[in-house]
Amino acid sequence: PPSSHPQVQEAVEGDGDIAVAAKRYQQSSGTVPDDLLCKIVQDRIARPDCKKQGWVLDGIPASRVRELL
Repeated sequence: PPSSHPQVQEAVEGDGDIAVAAKRYQQSSGTVPDDLLCKIVQDRIARPDCKKQGWVLDGIPASRVRELL
């Protein structure tokens, strides 16, 4: 199952709005905020492989914001 760390790295390597935001946070503080992490995870679990095989959120929620995911 996908975990959030590789998904953040994949997002940083992308070229969309999420990638730009994730790169900015990683370059400045190394920490991606919860709202952006939630967008990254939501994007990932919406992909066909997760829809077909399912997914596990290991380590989420780790905060109140992530509980609302």
